[in-house]
Amino acid sequence: MQDLSNRWRRYWQQWLRVKIGLTPEKTLNRNNIFIVPTKAGLALVFTVALILFAAINYENNSLFLLGFSALAIFVLSIFSTFENLQGLNLRGLQPQLVQCGERAVFSVVLQHTKNRASHALQLSLGEELQTIDVVDRQAHIANLWQTATKRGCMNMEWVKLETRYPLGLVKAWSYTNLGLHAYVYPVPCEGDINATSGVDDSSHQQRQDADDYRNIRQWQQGESPKRILWPAYARSNELLAFDFDQLAQNPRYLDWQAVNGDIETKL
Repeated sequence: MQDLSNRWRRYWQQWLRVKIGLTPEKTLNRNNIFIVPTKAGLALVFTVALILFAAINYENNSLFLLGFSALAIFVLSIFSTFENLQGLNLRGLQPQLVQCGERAVFSVVLQHTKNRASHALQLSLGEELQTIDVVDRQAHIANLWQTATKRGCMNMEWVKLETRYPLGLVKAWSYTNLGLHAYVYPVPCEGDINATSGVDDSSHQQRQDADDYRNIRQWQQGESPKRILWPAYARSNELLAFDFDQLAQNPRYLDWQAVNGDIETKL
């Protein structure tokens, strides 16, 4: 059963990639908006069918008026709900680094390409759900969370944007994947790790005593006078500057083989 569910999920995501695609920015239109009746909408359609059946059977004009009026409201709600999503532009903001086990924040910016508003928009990422209103052409940011389960590069899952505004008779929705990814670093743990020097201390000390600076060059306005090579200035009347020897930092290294455990524990 689990294998069937995974196969269906992979098939669904592949279909979404072909139908909608992975783009850093997306504008909703009739090619990527889906719409179906809700339970309330289906109940209204069933009620309208009963009213029209009674109107035909009893030849009652009042029932005809009531039935066609309810049907007109249902049809108009389809266009109103569709217009609530059409023209909406979505783009993503690159998330920050997170630690394994934490929740990565994926920010989605919503903005209308037309001078109008969209109400009661629901964005869902997994179990995370957020409701937002987009007014005129102002940019609104929706923050969605996704838990990082393993280190490395975590791709953002498909985001579902849904609305039932204004009457709740139909549901319009669309899927989007803005290609965002968050980098997840391992969880640090305590351990006995000794850092080793990258060079021999005695040779490093000799090198440092013999030559404390490198890269002699022209002195530039704004640099510290301490960098001026005064002996050279006395000989040639030319201002020269120098950079300190990088070996003076004495870099330290960690030995991979000295750490116990598997790869994940070592990291």
